[in-house]
Amino acid sequence: MIPPFDHADVIAGQGTAAKELFDEVGELDALFVPLGGGGLLSGTALATRALSPRCELFGVEPTGCLGFAADRRMAGRFTGKRIGMVLSGGNMDLDRYATLLAQ
Repeated sequence: MIPPFDHADVIAGQGTAAKELFDEVGELDALFVPLGGGGLLSGTALATRALSPRCELFGVEPTGCLGFAADRRMAGRFTGKRIGMVLSGGNMDLDRYATLLAQ
């Protein structure tokens, strides 16, 4: 049996989300990633270190789109920076996300 997050193959597979992001947009200054079981964050950390080594990585609670909310609260820190977010669709509060985008 392969656990859903605590296995090298799962972690490597989860890292493909970050790889696809970096392939699409290039290097980032910061990346916010949902932290549940840790597989997505672990895979993202491996991909980030390989593809955008200076990128700061933040693990955030995914419920209610808190990754984006954290970015907005620290706006001064990230002014002029390239920011990425991996969004976990199953845990997204789309109304909250739309409100944050509109601010």
